[in-house]
Order: sequence, then structure tokens, then C-alpha cells
Amino acid sequence: MSRIPTKDDRLGVQGVAGTDNPERLLDVVFIHGLAGDAWTTWMSDPDDDSTFWPDWLAEEFPNLGIWTVGYPAGLTAFGKPGMIIEKRAGNISHQLVIAGLGERPLIFVTHSMGGLIVKSLIVESQTLPDKDRKRLVSYVRGIVFCGTPHRGSALADATDVLGKYSGNVVGALVGGIFGAVVGGLFRKTFGVQAHVKEMRANADPLDFLHDKFIEWHRQYPIPIDSY
Repeated sequence: MSRIPTKDDRLGVQGVAGTDNPERLLDVVFIHGLAGDAWTTWMSDPDDDSTFWPDWLAEEFPNLGIWTVGYPAGLTAFGKPGMIIEKRAGNISHQLVIAGLGERPLIFVTHSMGGLIVKSLIVESQTLPDKDRKRLVSYVRGIVFCGTPHRGSALADATDVLGKYSGNVVGALVGGIFGAVVGGLFRKTFGVQAHVKEMRANADPLDFLHDKFIEWHRQYPIPIDSY
């Protein structure tokens, strides 16, 4: 029987291994990206529990606490509503604090948009009057970025264009005023979510976020790996 939660139960901060150990030396938090979830993002085969590689990390380093975080990260408006990156960062930082993180060294392993969320979580901690988030960030000792679009994503560009194009095509096929209405509804239903629009290539907000993160890293030169 699979230990992977059902799709509806993969949201929020979830303990993978060692999270109940008060003597653990370090917390490692996995945060997925676009169209992913807290579990299958980290599996080479979503039907095979043994390919969930955070488990391998826990086996090799039993003194770690391994966590995974899930949040709505759909591409189109047809899925569960997401949040813009800045709000999602605040939401996840709050969840992490509630789960008891921010009391020992912390490493983030991120994929895609998950890396942007962590960068926003860190950068905003420098200006927002949120003591819990500041404390959480003060314990960050390393970050792994996997496929994070630091300057924007061609996938986000393509998805945005496809949503608009599909709506235009449907409207043209129907024709007339009714076609315009149907096309508009189609674009609204199958158009991209706000967090995808934020990730378009060369988007100014991402450039600003990256520049601020680089400045933070100059002050706090923690180890970073980017793949």
C-alpha cells in the first residue's frame, strides 16, 4: 500500500522522516514548483514509493528532519487557485513556523517556482516586521535550486500565449458577439494563473527579486547550488 497521500492531502507542511526527533541536527525542506506537488515532484515514478528520493536522504543521514511542502501550483485557472509569489512566500513561511521550523539550521531544496518562493521569503524578511519570518530566515544554511527560472521561464511565456490564443480561436470559430463572449469565458477559464504570469521571461518583478536576493547573499554568503 502506498504511503504517498492522496492528491487532496498533499498540501501544507508535511513531515517525511525524523521530524519528531527533538535531537535532530538540521531540517531539510523540499518545496516543489509549477504543476508539481509535495510528493510526486521528488519521485522518478509517481507510482513507485521507492523512487521518493527525500527518503534516501533520510536513510543516509538519520539525524536530519526531512519535510516537504505542498501548495496549489497549477498552470491554468481551471485548477485550484494559487497565490502570487510574494503572498505564497508569506503563507509558507507562516506554515513552517507553525510546524516548529526555525529553531535549528535549515536547508531548502527547491524546484522551479519553489526557488522563487524561497527567494521571496528571504528577501521580504529583511523589510517586513515579522519576527517569526526573520527568525526562520536567520537559520537558513543552504539552498538548492533545481530548474528555478531566476530571470523568468519560457514555459510561463508559452502557457500564457497558449491560453490567449486558444480563447481567440474558440471565439473565432463560434463567431459574432456570442463568439466574443464564449472566447472571453474560455480565456478566463483556461487562462494562466497569476503566479504563472509573474514568471514570464524577463519580467521586471523577477529581476528585482533576483537583484535583492543577490544583495542578501552578499551579506549572508551561505552555500548555494543551482542546477
